[in-house]
Amino acid sequence: MASEQARQEGNKLWMSAKDEGLGTSVRKRRIEEAMKCYTRAISLSTSKDELASAYKNYSIVAYR
Repeated sequence: MASEQARQEGNKLWMSAKDEGLGTSVRKRRIEEAMKCYTRAISLSTSKDELASAYKNYSIVAYR
C-alpha cells in the first residue's frame, strides 16, 4: 500500500513535469522528485507486482 502511494505521488510529479511552459530547472526538479518517489516505492514493495510496477515507472522516467 505504501509502495502504491509513493508511485502515485511520483506519477503526479512526472505528469506535471510534462506541462508546457515550465522552465528547465522546474521540470528537472520534478523529474528528480518523481524518481525519488519511484525509488521509495521500490524499497517499500511487498509483492512482485508492486515491485514490477515501481521499476516500470522508474525506467520510463529514467529513459526520458
